[in-house]
Amino acid sequence: NGAIVQLQRWLEGHADDILVRETLAEIYIKGNRASDVVYQYREILKIDPDNVMVLNNLAWHLLDDDPEQALDYAEKANALYPDSASILDTLAVAHLRNSNIVEARRAIDRARALIPASPAFRYHEARIRVVEGDTTGAVEVLETLLAQHEKFPERAEAEAFLRQLK
Repeated sequence: NGAIVQLQRWLEGHADDILVRETLAEIYIKGNRASDVVYQYREILKIDPDNVMVLNNLAWHLLDDDPEQALDYAEKANALYPDSASILDTLAVAHLRNSNIVEARRAIDRARALIPASPAFRYHEARIRVVEGDTTGAVEVLETLLAQHEKFPERAEAEAFLRQLK
């Protein structure tokens, strides 16, 4: 909390300090303060509207609350940096949340072509497969994923999703 107060005070006189805003956003992410994360990223985009990392991160943090806006930010990030696997993954999930299944499939396939073994990308592919009507394929992807990767950030979600599908 002391660090947050100091960083916020600094911003009172240096509102355009992107590094401090990025630092605050990271602190807020760790503290599960989603609205504060979104605020800092939006403030950074006022200063640097083509900040690809911030566009992608903001898209990711808006997926649940505002999937349409998340898709806008993900598309802009992808237009600026079209060969980034992480941006393509965010774009795939944003398309999925907006029921754009064909576009979601294209984006996740491109992301997986760049980093085929990414557990997150494979998990998101399983999600897309279900919406495409390929539950069997999704189960296979999840079983393989869980067998090959003991630890990854979305493991608990992947396990729960697999149980739900079975």
